[in-house]
Amino acid sequence: MRILHLIKHCMHCNGNVNVAVDLACGQARKGHQVVYASAGGHYDTLLDAHGVRRVEIRQGQESNPLALVGNSAALIRLCWTFKPDVIHAQRGFRLSCLEADRRAARDHRSQLV
Repeated sequence: MRILHLIKHCMHCNGNVNVAVDLACGQARKGHQVVYASAGGHYDTLLDAHGVRRVEIRQGQESNPLALVGNSAALIRLCWTFKPDVIHAQRGFRLSCLEADRRAARDHRSQLV
């Protein structure tokens, strides 16, 4: 299965980050193709060690509207190229990024959870 995790970062500060990292690592260990899209952080080496592909996409950290558009476009490109079966999106996304995910998910018949 192709699984895409979308979360703002992977720093040591939030329980939802810990859960998303644990899920991604466990899924990769079971043989799934897993992508973790975020701004990066402390858990990057752990994700790498478990074979989780990391993609840097900043979601909600930028104050420049052009950066938001660029990040939304990067997210759509990722969905088009990776073609995930499941998209796991954590809270904290700007609405336009999540809407971009929904459009890409619909086009590829992905499940957004």
